[in-house]
Amino acid sequence: MISSDGDNAFELQQLPATGDGDDGSQGILRMISLLSGCSDEFDSVVRGSRWQLNPVKV
Repeated sequence: MISSDGDNAFELQQLPATGDGDDGSQGILRMISLLSGCSDEFDSVVRGSRWQLNPVKV
């Protein structure tokens, strides 16, 4: 779990990789969408590992 304060927390998980890595610019836009509250999750394949980031209610 990643948290900068008591109100905003995120869970980071490593999952089995599926497919190739992301286009860098698309990955950045999807991360911004998550951080701004427009999306519920972010996932990206980096060097053969799939990473998923989800907001957590605290």
